[in-house]
Amino acid sequence: MPTYSRFKEILSGKRDCDVKEMMNLTENCSAIILNQMPPKLKDPGSLSIPCAIKALEIGNALCDLGASVSLMPYSVFTTLDLGELVPTNITLQLADRSVKYPIGKVEDVPLRVGKFVIPVDFVVLDIDEDAHVPIILGRPFLATVGAIIDVKQGVITLKVGKDSLTFDLTDTMHYPRSLIEDCFFVDSLDPLVHDMHKHLLVSNDPLEFTLLNKVGVGNVGVEAAQYKEKMNTTPLGDECYDLLDREDVLDDLKKRNGKEAPKVELKALPSSLRYVFLGPNSSYPVIVNASLDDEKLLKLVQVLKRHQSALGYTIDDLKGISPVLCMHHIELEDNAIPHRERQRKLNPPMGEVVKK
Repeated sequence: MPTYSRFKEILSGKRDCDVKEMMNLTENCSAIILNQMPPKLKDPGSLSIPCAIKALEIGNALCDLGASVSLMPYSVFTTLDLGELVPTNITLQLADRSVKYPIGKVEDVPLRVGKFVIPVDFVVLDIDEDAHVPIILGRPFLATVGAIIDVKQGVITLKVGKDSLTFDLTDTMHYPRSLIEDCFFVDSLDPLVHDMHKHLLVSNDPLEFTLLNKVGVGNVGVEAAQYKEKMNTTPLGDECYDLLDREDVLDDLKKRNGKEAPKVELKALPSSLRYVFLGPNSSYPVIVNASLDDEKLLKLVQVLKRHQSALGYTIDDLKGISPVLCMHHIELEDNAIPHRERQRKLNPPMGEVVKK
């Protein structure tokens, strides 16, 4: 084999290889280069067609080319009331190599497939009924209807005389397995939650009700009177009511009314966004679309100011969270003594690993 130094200049790109020569390829290499090999497809699934026997609608009747007879469970036979069984001495060998003895055979059962009515002989076997595949149609049925199966296209064509009937196997695979799997429901959860939202936030504790249902601070005196009236519903001490009438408390509330707005760090925004301030002195910023004109921007600001209580800048602005939920409780049994377990000793090899 030649050394690398002979091809070093060609591989490094210093010298072009302009050798032009015709090369003969084998048939296998030519097929790979031209990409003429057929693509690999996935398993299309079992071949099943919809049919009906009397009033029983069967959504998936398995068409099995490996079955020499058409098979029907005994439970389906009793449901259809197809008459008496004809004795038979045949034995059936299943896919697991087990041998089964049928109860009997029923002949000339009218099977309705689309616009065709085809007489079929069924072998009745005492097995559990499969909700997905109630019956199996074997090779005699497929030969009677002149079935032509195109596995690649997923189409099966049945011919009786001059008439033909085509089934798309991909559509039959989308049918529900049974009536039990059909789900009919009306989603009424969201309207109920919306209607019950106000009632869920009502609490018997006046302080908790006040904290959970706080609104934007407007007229402090009016709000204080409302909260005082609400807290009057529960017999509390007079010292709680006196706090609402103290001037220092009212001054503190007024001091928080926009003058001490939360300090928010304004970061650089892309050209498609801009800041709009809902409060005085560039307070309470919100981010809006920069392409809005003055009229739309004014309407948007009015809506945001009307619902300003829904905007939160700090943890204190969060609504609907009870302070009780923010506390972690560990319930202990009566007369329980808390203690800490000692650290377990490690074996010598594991101790060396821990030290490293």
